Amino acid sequence: MLNTTKLFGCETFSDVAIYYGESGKYRIHCHKVVLCGRSDYFLERLGQGGISDVAGHTSITLKDCNTEHEVRVAEAMLKFIYTDNWWVTDISAEIPLPSELDWRFHLCVAVTGHTYGIPELEDKAYRTFRWAADEITDMRELGFMMQELPKYCQILKRLREDSRRWSMRSGVPLNL
Repeated sequence: MLNTTKLFGCETFSDVAIYYGESGKYRIHCHKVVLCGRSDYFLERLGQGGISDVAGHTSITLKDCNTEHEVRVAEAMLKFIYTDNWWVTDISAEIPLPSELDWRFHLCVAVTGHTYGIPELEDKAYRTFRWAADEITDMRELGFMMQELPKYCQILKRLREDSRRWSMRSGVPLNL
């Protein structure tokens, strides 16, 4: 199996640039073969040629990736594609790293895995989200999480069952 870890963010042999963040502020050098081999979304986009500039390099801008949180989620996805590890590093060093217990971050990474057709990322991030949610001891935080979950239940079907369990624990009714 090809080890792509060293290629992550490396300009060598790069044939596509991924832009993300507000107005495409961040760019990471990627490789079509790696992206297409791990993601249905990139296979579809790059299979159609993507968008090429004058020098013939392909670029893709990730939509809905403007906040610091969304930037970290995009970076987690890209890192996972190359390394099987989705915990973000210092790509955008000025943005603070999320906490291991940040259930919002883990849930959004799982949703991103689903959206971009990367089932392994969806699964790993969802398991970490579930662990982080189970670790919540502040009932206000758990209640807030319960209010946020319904908008994700349509995307991640397995979230429904876990949501019922957290609803019983928090006493917050589940409005699915």
